[in-house]
Amino acid sequence: MKRFLTFLLIILTAILLVGCDDTPKNKNKYTQHVFYLQDAFSIMPVIDIRVPNQYLTKAKKEQLENDLNKIVLNLDKKFNIQNRGDGYKTELMKVNENAGIAPVKVSEEVIKILKKAIEAAELSICESCDNKALFDPTIAVVWDLWNFTNNYYDELEDNRTNPPADEDIQAALQLVDFRKIIIDEENSTVFLAEKGMKIDLGGIVKGYAADKVKEYLLSQGVTKAIIDIGGNIHTIGSGVANDGKDRSWRLGLQTPFAGPFNTLPSIFGTYIIDDLTIVTSGIYERYIKDEDGNDYHHILDPRTGYPFDNNVVAVSIITTNSMWADALSTSIFALGLDEGMRKIESMDGVEAVFVVKNGDSYEVYISSGAKDNFIYNEKMNDYKYAFKGVYKGE
Repeated sequence: MKRFLTFLLIILTAILLVGCDDTPKNKNKYTQHVFYLQDAFSIMPVIDIRVPNQYLTKAKKEQLENDLNKIVLNLDKKFNIQNRGDGYKTELMKVNENAGIAPVKVSEEVIKILKKAIEAAELSICESCDNKALFDPTIAVVWDLWNFTNNYYDELEDNRTNPPADEDIQAALQLVDFRKIIIDEENSTVFLAEKGMKIDLGGIVKGYAADKVKEYLLSQGVTKAIIDIGGNIHTIGSGVANDGKDRSWRLGLQTPFAGPFNTLPSIFGTYIIDDLTIVTSGIYERYIKDEDGNDYHHILDPRTGYPFDNNVVAVSIITTNSMWADALSTSIFALGLDEGMRKIESMDGVEAVFVVKNGDSYEVYISSGAKDNFIYNEKMNDYKYAFKGVYKGE
């Protein structure tokens, strides 16, 4: 049941694959193989490759599946901070347990990803909010209070839960400060300066996993693939059209809150890419509902301990490196449309698609470099959506 629900989540996740029907019946030179890997990072990774006919022997396919599982499970054993149920303590668990006590020896990968998370935090320092970071990997101690993992709202069950007490949130906020993460690269240690601090790299490690899977597949001669690590989509090369010719991948961006209980179209737009990654952060993926019907999404503001209230509904980042896209999707979301889009326009090789709420309607904006690759779904106009094109600033 868990695997079915996980697979269903993947299908309904922030980005849906559309187009490029490459089943064997198309009689082209490529065959599709899909690998459903073992659960890691609380999701089931899906790897969809296109290889020349006769490329995969049974032994080769088993080797690929085994190696892919090893990649994601090894990362899970380093970065997962949730109770695994097997008594195993990951490297990050040990770092958190020793906060304010002693430095902990960690692998090179942990330091690498932690440094990237700190870079994203520095990028999110807000000019208009006393130079505080709006993305902070030490927000985990506050996130735990909300317990989104166990309390997220299910329309079928209509399960309601109230937010944590404000006094508890304010106390936990005193432990949120990425500047108190002390990395000693010479001795390969990480130390959290205050007891009770906690880091969670779940918002960036899935992107890193997608990058590692891509690197491995390329080493095995795979030239066309879709990699889905919990909604972090990475691609290798181009897709394949029904006639066997190369065609760019067409990735559908999921309409926020679309689902079986409403008539919203499943995608509000399509993004055309080759050999790039696309990662989305949105408020509709996991949220709780209180007894009064108020929604609280899972992207928390490190300044307040409460969900961001900046009218941003979703941000999709398109670039070459999935780990960086993962970090950016959250930090750019936190900055909001105006400041976030200015950050995007200042970076080479990075594009964005924003969905923002305006009263009871929704507006879609894109960065300047996305205009030739984003196709808006005109049917959304019937659902109080409007495509505003390239964002020009306030």
